[in-house]
Amino acid sequence: MPAPTPPLKTDVTGEHNKLIARRFYDDVVNKHNLALIDSYAAPEYVEHQYDTHFAGDLKGMKKAFAHYFIAFPDMHVKVNFMMVEGNLVATQITTTGTNTGPIYGRPGRGKKIDMNGVDIVRFKDGKVVEHWGYAEEGKMLSQLGLIGPLIKAGKKEERSQKKRAVADVSGGD
Repeated sequence: MPAPTPPLKTDVTGEHNKLIARRFYDDVVNKHNLALIDSYAAPEYVEHQYDTHFAGDLKGMKKAFAHYFIAFPDMHVKVNFMMVEGNLVATQITTTGTNTGPIYGRPGRGKKIDMNGVDIVRFKDGKVVEHWGYAEEGKMLSQLGLIGPLIKAGKKEERSQKKRAVADVSGGD
C-alpha cells in the first residue's frame, strides 16, 4: 500500500498577506482612516488601475480615497472572497455607499451605489507595492445619473479641441 500524500505546506507568507489585505479594507476603507495607509502601502507603491483623476503613486492613492470618502461618507467594502498566488492577493469586493458629497466635479446626488470589483495587490516585505483593479465604474456612473452629463461634457470638449485645431492650422483667424 502506498504511503499517503503528505498535506500541502501552508504558505505562511501568502496567508499573512491575505490578512494584511483584509485589514486594509477594514481599517482604512471601511473606517475611512487615511492616516493608516502608510502602514499598509510601501513608499514605492504603484497604481495600475486607470483613473485620470489621480496620479498612479502613493500620493495619488491617498487623494483618491480622500475623494471617495467625501463623495460617499458611508462607503463600505464587503470582501466576498480572496485568493493568494505567491506574493499576490486577489480580492473580489462589493462597494456600497450614498453619494452626498461632490464627485468628479459634480455635486452630490443623494443616490446609492452598489458595484462589484476586483483588486489584485502585490506584496513585498509585508507591504503593498502594486495594485491592479477593476470596478464597475460605468455601473456607478449610471446609478448616480452621471453618464449623460459626462458624455455631453466630453462631446463639448471634443468640439472645443476641433475648433482650436482649426484655428491653429489657419493661423488663429
